[in-house]
Amino acid sequence: MFKYKTAYFCANAKLSTQVATPVVNGCPTLGLLIDLASERIEDVSVSLNSDLARCIVKEYFVGKRVVKDSAQIIEEINMRHRGNAVKAIIKAYTDIQQNYISYAHTYSDGRTCSEPD
Repeated sequence: MFKYKTAYFCANAKLSTQVATPVVNGCPTLGLLIDLASERIEDVSVSLNSDLARCIVKEYFVGKRVVKDSAQIIEEINMRHRGNAVKAIIKAYTDIQQNYISYAHTYSDGRTCSEPD
């Protein structure tokens, strides 16, 4: 078990230098609020400028499990996100996933962390 109910994980990834996608601070930052007991993603932040882009990115993640639903999340991003930031979003997500796995092994009794299939 974890001491706290949730934790916030974030990561960023650079866009191709040839891409003109408007982002805050030059590269998209993805943040996930994760329920530590269930691994479910409760909320999302992303530093894309468009309200619509931020809304659709939330749909990819909210309610899904950060590790067990990884293939589904990545497939959904690849199928639904037709913007220039798709690779950066996936890279940031996989970095968060690895950070979460490390965190779970360090701070839990091991029963709440699942390894990728």
